[in-house]
Amino acid sequence: MCFTNYIIQGVIEGTVVRDAYKMGYKAVETMYKIKEEEFIDDTIFIELKYIDKGSLDEE
Repeated sequence: MCFTNYIIQGVIEGTVVRDAYKMGYKAVETMYKIKEEEFIDDTIFIELKYIDKGSLDEE
């Protein structure tokens, strides 16, 4: 059963997800910068998205 069904049924209040595409993009971008000996940040921030009943209607 998909987690969205658990949210709809009220089994869980919500969940937090990450953008897998953006994570992969940032990983490749960072590897390229390392290869080119460019400066990279110590921390790479990828936004999280909270999904609950209200946000399910938006998608």
